[in-house]
Amino acid sequence: MPRRRPLPDALLADMLGRLATALAAGIDLRRAWASETARTPARLRPVMEAVSAALAGGAGLGAALAAAGAAFPPFVRGMVAVGDETGHEPETLRSVSETLRAQLLGLIQTPATRIAGILQAPGGQVARVLSAYAK
Repeated sequence: MPRRRPLPDALLADMLGRLATALAAGIDLRRAWASETARTPARLRPVMEAVSAALAGGAGLGAALAAAGAAFPPFVRGMVAVGDETGHEPETLRSVSETLRAQLLGLIQTPATRIAGILQAPGGQVARVLSAYAK
């Protein structure tokens, strides 16, 4: 069942990291994917099951993700396809997982840094900054 929106990045990062570990340990991709499907929230399970069906039909992981529609971002689908073609699935999955985590961290760090700066500023400076935004 194709999904119109991508799966959450945090879920993807964790899932791809676990898949990388499983494949590097020699666990069959279909078995590892089934394990991930069981961990996935029920509302996202149809997408995971569609990938499982494609894998059971002999598709590689890249093709199986592509068949799931927009559930997997183009970056993820493209990189996984490269991993399939080069035979470096565990390394590629690990790299994609780390990239997604870094993007998430970047989204959090900027606002957190600004908030920390405001909290450390003397009260008069905070008042001047806030008054400038009020104009």
